[in-house]
Amino acid sequence: ANNGTSWADAYEQLTNGLVSAPATCHIWVAEGTYTLASESANSFELSGASYPDGRRVFGGFAATETTETQRSWTANKTVLSGDLGASNATEMIRISVANPGPVMLDGFTVTDGGYLYGNNCRTIIRNCIFTNNSGAMLPGALYIRGGSESEYVTVSNCAFIRNSAVYGGAVYVMRSTELIDCT
Repeated sequence: ANNGTSWADAYEQLTNGLVSAPATCHIWVAEGTYTLASESANSFELSGASYPDGRRVFGGFAATETTETQRSWTANKTVLSGDLGASNATEMIRISVANPGPVMLDGFTVTDGGYLYGNNCRTIIRNCIFTNNSGAMLPGALYIRGGSESEYVTVSNCAFIRNSAVYGGAVYVMRSTELIDCT
């Protein structure tokens, strides 16, 4: 059925799962590399106002787990790649959600593209590796802007490796952002 209700019925494309999964569920993503070219998309979107309790997306699953605590994001690499073949995506992951609950991205490697863009939303990014991303002017890895102080951003236990740009090679923030245990 490919409706995301089990590992056997997982969505065939990550972008479909991000858009179609019920608002109240956590999205579990199996190990592997997900490229925008194979997804026929411009970015991995976590946008909209339909997540009253927030949206949580977890990588690092072997596709056999029955609980989130069984996953290992270090052993089961879940890669979001901006490689489009002849070029790389500029804005690879878009988080722009007006809702009371936070949007969480946990346990991914983000590589070979542009930045993760967070705008006007509470965002939690943890256990992620941002590597080999580049921006022509704006940051290579993480671009946080807009929003009020209540729309905080927390980035924890993340690594920023070989990212480049004119402004903010790895991180460029324009609002309250907390970086905890990041390298």
